[in-house]
Amino acid sequence: MVDNEHEELDELRAEIDKVDLRLLDDLSEFIRDRMRIVEKIGAYKRKAGLKIPDSKREENVLRDRADRGRSRGLLGEMVRKIWEAIIRFSKERE
Repeated sequence: MVDNEHEELDELRAEIDKVDLRLLDDLSEFIRDRMRIVEKIGAYKRKAGLKIPDSKREENVLRDRADRGRSRGLLGEMVRKIWEAIIRFSKERE
């Protein structure tokens, strides 16, 4: 096999790597901000005697984020799955 036989594929993968790193940079800031607020919500809920899971709120958030994602040209189901993971980790943090 010639070393540069798949040079175009390698270049495209390098582009993906760059995009992924940009996403991780933005995501890390987003997650830090969100988790800081989640911790405050958890403290409030404990103080007020409220339960951590709020299935009605979760469903409203999931629906809203999927709709907002679609309005930005994203697949609603993909956005929903991303937010399901974010909410799962947020509940663990609360």
